[in-house]
Amino acid sequence: MLKKFKEFLQLFFSTREPLTYPEQQVTIHGQLYLARQLEVVDVDQVFALEGDVYFNEHPWTRGTYIHELRQSKSKLYLGLFLDSQLLGFVGCRVASGDCHITNVAVKPALQSNGLGSWLIDEVEKFAIMWQCESMSLEVRVSNLSAQRLYRRKGFVSRKVKYNYYDDSAEDALDMVKYL
Repeated sequence: MLKKFKEFLQLFFSTREPLTYPEQQVTIHGQLYLARQLEVVDVDQVFALEGDVYFNEHPWTRGTYIHELRQSKSKLYLGLFLDSQLLGFVGCRVASGDCHITNVAVKPALQSNGLGSWLIDEVEKFAIMWQCESMSLEVRVSNLSAQRLYRRKGFVSRKVKYNYYDDSAEDALDMVKYL
Protein backbone atom coordinates (compact mmCIF):
# COMPACT_ATOMS: atom_id res chain seq x y z
CA MET A 1 0.00 0.00 0.00
CA LEU A 2 2.83 2.39 0.86
CA LYS A 3 4.44 1.73 -2.53
CA LYS A 4 1.26 2.70 -4.41
CA PHE A 5 0.90 5.85 -2.28
CA LYS A 6 4.52 6.83 -3.00
CA GLU A 7 3.94 6.28 -6.74
CA PHE A 8 0.83 8.47 -6.56
CA LEU A 9 2.72 11.23 -4.78
CA GLN A 10 5.57 11.03 -7.29
CA LEU A 11 3.09 11.33 -10.13
CA PHE A 12 1.14 14.16 -8.51
CA PHE A 13 4.15 16.16 -7.37
CA SER A 14 6.40 15.18 -10.25
CA THR A 15 9.09 17.68 -11.11
CA ARG A 16 9.09 16.30 -14.62
CA GLU A 17 8.01 18.84 -17.20
CA PRO A 18 4.71 18.18 -18.97
CA LEU A 19 5.11 16.46 -22.29
CA THR A 20 5.22 18.71 -25.29
CA TYR A 21 4.80 16.55 -28.34
CA PRO A 22 6.62 18.14 -31.28
CA GLU A 23 4.29 18.92 -34.14
CA GLN A 24 5.48 16.92 -37.14
CA GLN A 25 4.59 15.71 -40.59
CA VAL A 26 4.25 11.92 -40.80
CA THR A 27 3.67 9.67 -43.76
CA ILE A 28 1.34 6.71 -43.25
CA HIS A 29 0.70 4.43 -46.25
CA GLY A 30 1.87 7.14 -48.62
CA GLN A 31 -0.33 9.91 -47.20
CA LEU A 32 1.15 12.91 -45.40
CA TYR A 33 -0.51 13.90 -42.10
CA LEU A 34 0.16 16.47 -39.42
CA ALA A 35 0.64 14.86 -36.00
CA ARG A 36 0.29 17.10 -33.00
CA GLN A 37 -0.78 17.19 -29.41
CA LEU A 38 -4.49 17.93 -29.02
CA GLU A 39 -5.57 21.14 -27.33
CA VAL A 40 -8.85 22.41 -25.90
CA VAL A 41 -9.59 24.19 -29.21
CA ASP A 42 -9.74 20.72 -30.84
CA VAL A 43 -12.54 19.40 -28.61
CA ASP A 44 -15.32 20.04 -31.14
CA GLN A 45 -13.43 18.03 -33.77
CA VAL A 46 -12.68 15.28 -31.23
CA PHE A 47 -16.35 15.15 -30.26
CA ALA A 48 -17.46 15.05 -33.91
CA LEU A 49 -15.02 12.24 -34.73
CA GLU A 50 -16.18 10.29 -31.69
CA GLY A 51 -19.76 10.64 -33.00
CA ASP A 52 -18.70 9.31 -36.42
CA VAL A 53 -16.95 6.32 -34.87
CA TYR A 54 -19.66 5.47 -32.35
CA PHE A 55 -22.71 6.07 -34.57
CA ASN A 56 -23.65 9.39 -32.93
CA GLU A 57 -23.09 8.02 -29.44
CA HIS A 58 -20.65 9.87 -27.22
CA PRO A 59 -18.93 7.83 -24.51
CA TRP A 60 -17.29 11.05 -23.26
CA THR A 61 -18.75 14.54 -22.97
CA ARG A 62 -17.06 17.68 -24.28
CA GLY A 63 -16.42 18.61 -20.64
CA THR A 64 -14.64 15.31 -20.01
CA TYR A 65 -12.31 15.94 -22.94
CA ILE A 66 -11.63 19.50 -21.79
CA HIS A 67 -10.82 18.22 -18.30
CA GLU A 68 -8.49 15.55 -19.70
CA LEU A 69 -6.66 18.01 -21.92
CA ARG A 70 -6.12 20.44 -19.06
CA GLN A 71 -5.17 17.91 -16.42
CA SER A 72 -1.92 16.36 -15.26
CA LYS A 73 1.49 16.26 -16.85
CA SER A 74 1.43 12.51 -17.30
CA LYS A 75 -0.98 12.26 -20.20
CA LEU A 76 -0.88 12.46 -23.96
CA TYR A 77 -3.69 13.26 -26.37
CA LEU A 78 -2.41 13.09 -29.92
CA GLY A 79 -4.22 13.80 -33.17
CA LEU A 80 -3.61 13.14 -36.86
CA PHE A 81 -4.80 15.91 -39.17
CA LEU A 82 -5.15 16.38 -42.91
CA ASP A 83 -5.97 19.90 -44.14
CA SER A 84 -6.81 20.92 -40.55
CA GLN A 85 -9.36 18.10 -40.22
CA LEU A 86 -8.90 15.62 -37.36
CA LEU A 87 -8.89 12.10 -38.79
CA GLY A 88 -7.74 10.11 -35.78
CA PHE A 89 -6.69 10.53 -32.19
CA VAL A 90 -5.48 8.62 -29.17
CA GLY A 91 -5.47 9.49 -25.50
CA CYS A 92 -3.58 7.97 -22.60
CA ARG A 93 -2.53 8.67 -19.05
CA VAL A 94 0.14 7.23 -16.79
CA ALA A 95 -0.41 5.96 -13.25
CA SER A 96 1.37 3.36 -11.13
CA GLY A 97 3.68 2.18 -13.91
CA ASP A 98 0.85 1.66 -16.42
CA CYS A 99 0.07 3.75 -19.48
CA HIS A 100 -3.70 3.40 -19.84
CA ILE A 101 -5.11 4.13 -23.29
CA THR A 102 -8.36 5.99 -22.70
CA ASN A 103 -9.47 6.52 -26.31
CA VAL A 104 -8.55 5.53 -29.82
CA ALA A 105 -10.66 6.76 -32.72
CA VAL A 106 -10.06 6.85 -36.46
CA LYS A 107 -12.51 8.17 -39.04
CA PRO A 108 -14.44 5.08 -40.21
CA ALA A 109 -13.51 5.58 -43.90
CA LEU A 110 -9.82 5.50 -42.93
CA GLN A 111 -9.83 2.56 -40.54
CA SER A 112 -7.43 -0.25 -41.49
CA ASN A 113 -5.14 2.31 -43.21
CA GLY A 114 -2.48 2.34 -40.49
CA LEU A 115 -3.57 5.46 -38.59
CA GLY A 116 -4.65 3.60 -35.44
CA SER A 117 -1.50 1.51 -35.53
CA TRP A 118 0.69 4.61 -35.82
CA LEU A 119 -1.14 6.30 -32.93
CA ILE A 120 -0.67 3.27 -30.67
CA ASP A 121 3.03 3.14 -31.56
CA GLU A 122 3.37 6.78 -30.47
CA VAL A 123 1.65 5.99 -27.16
CA GLU A 124 4.11 3.15 -26.62
CA LYS A 125 7.02 5.59 -27.09
CA PHE A 126 5.36 7.88 -24.53
CA ALA A 127 4.91 4.95 -22.10
CA ILE A 128 8.57 3.99 -22.44
CA MET A 129 9.61 7.60 -21.87
CA TRP A 130 7.58 7.56 -18.62
CA GLN A 131 9.25 4.22 -17.69
CA CYS A 132 5.97 2.33 -17.67
CA GLU A 133 5.95 -1.41 -17.17
CA SER A 134 2.74 -1.93 -19.12
CA MET A 135 0.10 -0.42 -21.37
CA SER A 136 -3.58 -1.24 -20.88
CA LEU A 137 -6.98 -0.55 -22.41
CA GLU A 138 -10.56 -1.74 -22.57
CA VAL A 139 -12.32 -2.62 -25.81
CA ARG A 140 -15.89 -3.68 -26.52
CA VAL A 141 -16.18 -7.46 -26.85
CA SER A 142 -18.06 -6.86 -30.13
CA ASN A 143 -15.23 -4.73 -31.62
CA LEU A 144 -13.27 -7.55 -33.20
CA SER A 145 -11.34 -5.35 -35.65
CA ALA A 146 -9.95 -3.23 -32.79
CA GLN A 147 -9.08 -6.39 -30.85
CA ARG A 148 -7.14 -7.69 -33.88
CA LEU A 149 -5.20 -4.42 -34.06
CA TYR A 150 -4.37 -4.52 -30.35
CA ARG A 151 -3.24 -8.17 -30.57
CA ARG A 152 -0.99 -7.30 -33.55
CA LYS A 153 0.49 -4.57 -31.35
CA GLY A 154 1.30 -7.12 -28.62
CA PHE A 155 -1.67 -6.73 -26.29
CA VAL A 156 -3.11 -9.83 -24.61
CA SER A 157 -6.46 -10.35 -22.91
CA ARG A 158 -6.54 -10.21 -19.11
CA LYS A 159 -10.21 -10.49 -18.24
CA VAL A 160 -13.73 -9.53 -19.21
CA LYS A 161 -15.30 -6.55 -17.43
CA TYR A 162 -19.00 -7.31 -17.39
CA ASN A 163 -21.55 -4.58 -18.19
CA TYR A 164 -18.68 -2.11 -18.57
CA TYR A 165 -20.23 0.33 -21.06
CA ASP A 166 -22.98 2.55 -19.68
CA ASP A 167 -24.72 3.12 -23.02
CA SER A 168 -25.37 -0.55 -23.75
CA ALA A 169 -24.19 -2.57 -20.72
CA GLU A 170 -21.86 -4.31 -23.17
CA ASP A 171 -18.91 -6.18 -21.73
CA ALA A 172 -15.35 -4.96 -22.22
CA LEU A 173 -12.23 -6.98 -22.79
CA ASP A 174 -9.41 -5.73 -20.57
CA MET A 175 -6.12 -5.97 -22.48
CA VAL A 176 -2.51 -5.36 -21.51
CA LYS A 177 0.88 -5.15 -23.16
CA TYR A 178 3.94 -5.61 -20.96
CA LEU A 179 6.84 -3.40 -21.94
